[in-house]
Amino acid sequence: MRRFPKRIICCVLFLLSAVFLRPAAAQTASAVFHVDAAELADEPIGNKLSNVNVWMFQSLSLPNERDRADGADLTPFVEYLQFMQATGSSPDRDLFKDPANAEILDDYDFEPLLNACAKTLALGARPHIKFSVPSKYSSTRQMGDFRTNVFPPDDCEVYETFVRALARALVERFGRDEVLSWRFGVLTEFDNPGWFKAESGTPEDSREAYFKLYDYTVDALAAEIGPNICVGAHAMACSEGLWDERDLLDHCAAGRNYKTGGVGTRIRFMGVSFYDKKPGVPAKDPLPVVVGRLRARAEEVGLTDLFYGVDEGRILYGVHSGAAADDLLQRMVGRTYQAAFDARLLKQAVDADIDYISSWSYSSSGAYHGIPTVSYFVARLFSEFRGAFAARVERETESAPEGVELDAVAGYEPDARTLRLMAYHFKDDYDYAGSARASLKISVPDFAGKKLRVTSWTVDDGVNFFPEWEKDREKFGIGDDDFRWSPDDPGIDSPLTLADPDARALYEKELRPRYARIARLIPKEEELPPSPDGTLLLEAELGPQAVVFYEIAEAE
Repeated sequence: MRRFPKRIICCVLFLLSAVFLRPAAAQTASAVFHVDAAELADEPIGNKLSNVNVWMFQSLSLPNERDRADGADLTPFVEYLQFMQATGSSPDRDLFKDPANAEILDDYDFEPLLNACAKTLALGARPHIKFSVPSKYSSTRQMGDFRTNVFPPDDCEVYETFVRALARALVERFGRDEVLSWRFGVLTEFDNPGWFKAESGTPEDSREAYFKLYDYTVDALAAEIGPNICVGAHAMACSEGLWDERDLLDHCAAGRNYKTGGVGTRIRFMGVSFYDKKPGVPAKDPLPVVVGRLRARAEEVGLTDLFYGVDEGRILYGVHSGAAADDLLQRMVGRTYQAAFDARLLKQAVDADIDYISSWSYSSSGAYHGIPTVSYFVARLFSEFRGAFAARVERETESAPEGVELDAVAGYEPDARTLRLMAYHFKDDYDYAGSARASLKISVPDFAGKKLRVTSWTVDDGVNFFPEWEKDREKFGIGDDDFRWSPDDPGIDSPLTLADPDARALYEKELRPRYARIARLIPKEEELPPSPDGTLLLEAELGPQAVVFYEIAEAE
């Protein structure tokens, strides 16, 4: 975790303005935040929203004009697309001309994956390819929780030949320098028996089988692409796995390499899954604890240069269930609850030096298509913090009903002389209806004597189409049974959520255009007179689960 210099903050602060209470039925929270841009972290915040998951890379498509926000790309901040289990384990994932024919093991067909990589580059991102075991490389198979084979290959030499052939195809198509800038991983949730285990099923055998698979994969990639490949692994981590995921770090640092016979294996990063079970039912451990366990072990064994991220996560299940399941298709809810939930995770990522949080989606239909959600607005606005250095924020809680969180993150860009702020109002209650006020007392020495321009954006129910959708559901009699998975998910464009054909027709023809008009952020701008010492006070009124962003810079 980055530490700020221990200096006394020397600035004159404004007195807290009077807090006006809403009617007694509403809960009210208030806090004062002291922000000092003279106290900055050593490194920039970076792009915490740089990754997006793709379940089936074959489904990846370029955005059309309907899916662009005011003519621009919906997610320009996305730098990597993670292709989950990208190289096999079921017929629809296997990269062969005849996946079912185990008599021929080298009838490779890499074109679908190569095309997906080309589309990724066209989107302005880079691929993060997670290798997996082709199903016909295991003579004995067992389908796991995700309808994919969980057993290792019978012969790692055959598997290695496959990996090397794919790596060569990538280099031939895109060039060695380009492919060296990509990321590679070995399996999705390697410690999850629903994804991978030995035939015996024991933790010990499964762990060694994964070490062997990891070593062979890394060696094959390094041989064809180059020794400096960015390769790592994705652990379940937030839940109990079949074996301790930290053992991989021990193996990479000092274990016997199954391929080379030498000591250790290259690893550049560790990803984790991090899910709350459902709104109001949080994960056993918070995100900083989950990542902190891995970081502590890595540093203990000498792996001090790794970076860490959330490879998938947010919320597993909705409050309401569809006809088939209560899963959230996109692992997020449509209510504004998700805005504050994401803002809270982003603050944790900044405080705990976590490099990225990957998302399944940001809209009604994926990352690059659909109507923007409140989660998207938080992501887009926070992505502007990437070049800023975290500034010291001290909070004085004036009033906070039980379970209510009112918190903030600030970042300053010295070269651009721009301060960015995010404040959020969260309670882990799907039906929470309280209000809050945040007094932001800011000191920026560079702003002394300067006229300032303050731009603000508020992410709340006013820019969220989903409350209108919930009203229309009641108006038109669209019930929970008209959905396959949880109707709490905003991914209405997918038949996995809204399955009823009549309801879908109504949504597409009449409702969707109106929702697209609602889901728009409108910035507010004002100019402030010069402050002799560069201090200023901002007052933010926050509705339930709302998030507010500020950009403060010298006026032209």
